[in-house]
Amino acid sequence: EEEEQLVVEVNRILQRLCNDPASIQMMKSSGLVEGLLSTLEAFPSNELIEKTVGKTLAKIMSDSIDDLITTLKSPDASESEKQNAMRLLAALALDSSTGGDMIAKRGGVGAIIGAFKNAQNAAAIEQTARAIANLAATRTNIEELVKEG
Repeated sequence: EEEEQLVVEVNRILQRLCNDPASIQMMKSSGLVEGLLSTLEAFPSNELIEKTVGKTLAKIMSDSIDDLITTLKSPDASESEKQNAMRLLAALALDSSTGGDMIAKRGGVGAIIGAFKNAQNAAAIEQTARAIANLAATRTNIEELVKEG
């Protein structure tokens, strides 16, 4: 419980820092995004941490969603690149009010469904299933998921 509170407080500070573009760039270049993804893996069924870290990731990565979607759609992207993009999109979708909506508005639902249909290994299937489940937390995203197949 103490660890949970610490993670939440650190993420709230990070979210405040996201008001500064230079801070966001520093967070991206320092490996913080990978650290946040590892935090999600360390607390796999903790809704508070999922929401808090998802919100932080959405603030940090909001300008990268189009690139992540492009990577999923690209026939030239490696399986590893697609898996990493899906991992980030799944985490961004945890914050349905920001990340999930941005993914849906930018055509990411179709890309995620396509990636699920073309997944070639268990890890890729797991990441796409996680993204779909996270997106399904919002009614408008459910409609988009149904529409995309």
